[in-house]
Amino acid sequence: VIIDIMRRRQLPKRVRPACAKIRGARFPPSEEHEEEAINTPPQDANDTPHEEVNVQAISVSPSTLKVSKPRSDWNKSDMNNAMKDVEDYGYSTRAAAKKWGIPATTLTSWLMGITTTKRKGPPTILTDEEEMEIVSWCHEMADMGHGLEIIQLKTCVAQICETRSNPFTDGFP
Repeated sequence: VIIDIMRRRQLPKRVRPACAKIRGARFPPSEEHEEEAINTPPQDANDTPHEEVNVQAISVSPSTLKVSKPRSDWNKSDMNNAMKDVEDYGYSTRAAAKKWGIPATTLTSWLMGITTTKRKGPPTILTDEEEMEIVSWCHEMADMGHGLEIIQLKTCVAQICETRSNPFTDGFP
């Protein structure tokens, strides 16, 4: 079907070679392949397995085709191994980053001590223990049949934060 459409020139010239490459056809098609493609009935999806292509995101413009890269594919052990390679074995930052699949700037930040966790965003105001304490209090209140309003939750957070500096306006979240 694609070859028949290309022969009739219903597709613009710049699209025809791309379609031919995608479908596995030759462009321009040879006589034997052209006749074979025209006389062959379309196959069911269950007849033969097709090659699947895994693409995360594509943005197409007239001049370029971009495929975005996956982000944050490394883990803490990869970072520790890369840091060990640089500090103990004399690897360059870029070589260790490439070996372990970590961005070079990220590895540099970790080596300089600028970053020590993989967490994104600003630091939290409450510690993990304080947050878990508030969550358990909310669950206890719900088990007793008392629903909490937002103002009650904010007052609880304000009481916890009143002994230290916090970014809240007037100390109230």
